[in-house]
Amino acid sequence: MRPASSDLGPAISAAAAAMLHLTLDTSSAAAREVRDRLDGLGDRARSSGDSESVEALLAHGRLLHDLLPAVDNTLMAMRALPGKRDQDTLRAMVLMRQGISRTTARQYRRLLYGTSLILVAFLVYLGLRLRARGDCTSVPRRVRACARGYINALHQRAVAEYRCRDRKSARRYGEMHRC
Repeated sequence: MRPASSDLGPAISAAAAAMLHLTLDTSSAAAREVRDRLDGLGDRARSSGDSESVEALLAHGRLLHDLLPAVDNTLMAMRALPGKRDQDTLRAMVLMRQGISRTTARQYRRLLYGTSLILVAFLVYLGLRLRARGDCTSVPRRVRACARGYINALHQRAVAEYRCRDRKSARRYGEMHRC
């Protein structure tokens, strides 16, 4: 690419200024101004033989000329849609579901509270029943002494097995203590 000749400088500046103005104002007058400036720049570049040096600027300008007004029109159409009514409907739905959710949570909370009270009452009942049963059926002293002797024998055997290295001597040691 060779550099653009000096007679293209003002045409390039005018086209760039029109494109910048189009980014702020996408009216049909601004779009027409950009199209005229780009066509003029393209004609001058072809006549001077410098069309290669301004091809990118012309392509970019035409792209802006086509897209910016279309995007602006789409945005204006979207803003014109009735949004307030839809927002009110959505807000009412959200509030209704929130109320239902709170009511359900309140019911579950009451159910859990009632269940916990029933469980506490059941535990108190079982505790009182166990306490009464323990007083009525006291274990005779002779049975408690026998159980204590049996537990001591088991303990001594475990100690013997722990002290001896092999099972045979542990059995002998345990049998000796049982006698």
